[in-house]
Amino acid sequence: LDGHASIVLSIDASPCGRYLATASKDKTMRLWHIPSQRCVAVATGHTEAIGSVALSKKIGCYDVGGKAAENGAGAFAVTASKDRTLKVWPLAGSAVINRWAAGSGGENALNARLSARAHEKASISV
Repeated sequence: LDGHASIVLSIDASPCGRYLATASKDKTMRLWHIPSQRCVAVATGHTEAIGSVALSKKIGCYDVGGKAAENGAGAFAVTASKDRTLKVWPLAGSAVINRWAAGSGGENALNARLSARAHEKASISV
């Protein structure tokens, strides 16, 4: 995928079929908007390669927006890294992500809502 600086180790698709999340040895997770084929957001914060990524599986949560999404009611991604942490990344609602995909600006930054030391060995999947 054009955007990662190193090999992609994990990929997951949203249940609505509009988004992909990829995790890489470059220590980033990227959110892709499938209809536009664009990377719309990047999550940084892990100090080692991200071995696994998963997107929330409840279909309706991708359409939650505004304050509800900011307060954790919307979609999210979870990453597991070789740095032995799990991170939860809230995602903007589909209206915002569609605006990001239609815009000419760069990639948007995602901020982790939760970071926890959660495992002692390399994780295989989340």
